[in-house]
Amino acid sequence: MAEATTQQVRIERMAYGPEAVGRLESGKTVFVAGAVPGDLVEVAVDREAERYCNGHVSKVLEASPDRVVPECPYAAACGGCPWAQISYDAQARHKRDGVVSALARIGRMGEERAEALVAPLVSPSAPWGYRNKVELAVVERGGRLSLGMHAADGSGVVAVKACKLLDKGHQGVVKSVAGALSYMANSHHLELERVGVRVSTRTREVEVALWDRPGGFPRAAVAKVLADACKPTSVTRVMQKGPAKARKIAGQERLAGRGSWGEVVGAEGMRVSAPSFFQVNTKGAERLVELVMGGSTRSRTRRPWTSTAAREPSRCPWLAARTSSPPWNPTARPFATSGATSTRRGLTTWTPSAATRAWSFRTPTPTSSWSTRRARAWQSRW
Repeated sequence: MAEATTQQVRIERMAYGPEAVGRLESGKTVFVAGAVPGDLVEVAVDREAERYCNGHVSKVLEASPDRVVPECPYAAACGGCPWAQISYDAQARHKRDGVVSALARIGRMGEERAEALVAPLVSPSAPWGYRNKVELAVVERGGRLSLGMHAADGSGVVAVKACKLLDKGHQGVVKSVAGALSYMANSHHLELERVGVRVSTRTREVEVALWDRPGGFPRAAVAKVLADACKPTSVTRVMQKGPAKARKIAGQERLAGRGSWGEVVGAEGMRVSAPSFFQVNTKGAERLVELVMGGSTRSRTRRPWTSTAAREPSRCPWLAARTSSPPWNPTARPFATSGATSTRRGLTTWTPSAATRAWSFRTPTPTSSWSTRRARAWQSRW
């Protein structure tokens, strides 16, 4: 394999994703992994396209004032913290610059108008220990199952002792879960595709979600070994079907515990099923709610999330709807949260209350999540 060519490059800015942007001597744009704006680096070009190329830092010749030593020792190898080498203040500036650039170029607002429109970035939480969820990658090599964090270069997984994106009390759960499932794979065939771990500093709940395909599964054995390893409050199995890029949820099983994960946002307690979307930064979610509710009191348009919702949040279920889904149908984009639950044969079912049904159809369906046809189909069920 031929060695990658190298060139000196002065890094100009951050791209929208994990890479920084500079220009080669030829003027071609290069996206550089591991670089910081202001750096003078030696770049090894890995891939060339007609209008741009990709590379990585092979040597830092002159460090940017914004370059720092990452707090996490795995930052260079793990793909979870691609901006870890940039100071937090600089990260905030570059994230804002990315929004301004998108509005100016893609939105065609112009640089001056975009600059005036975008406020400084709001950081409600600390730079580290703010996440409530991480996902483990799963790779099978030589008949052995390896679990860890996604490698930055996409080559496989990186085994870590702790993940500093989680709070200090839960950082070690990553190693515990990975070790327990690797141990199980020695005696049981596990066709895991990924493993999700959700934690909460407020409820002290820990959920382990095992994503695989329908078929036989050592339910009791997996639940026991995970209970011994990290004492989760919930262990669930999420089954998928279909091709890799268009997989659908085929079902969800509760293997142990509550079968869902609990979190508190503001004064509201929520229960979230494993396939459901939830903000990975709980304090960030609280800040979003504050901004929305604060803006709603100033709005003169009468909508379900305006003044009525601000005075009586409980009467606007859509505000909490997108954070929890009925466990009996984890593929659904929910629009209500109140109802009755019952357990039969180890599976949880959910029945909406009359009040929930009434308010559900008086709130608008988010067009980004629902088509009109699907919304009508759901309404006809009730």
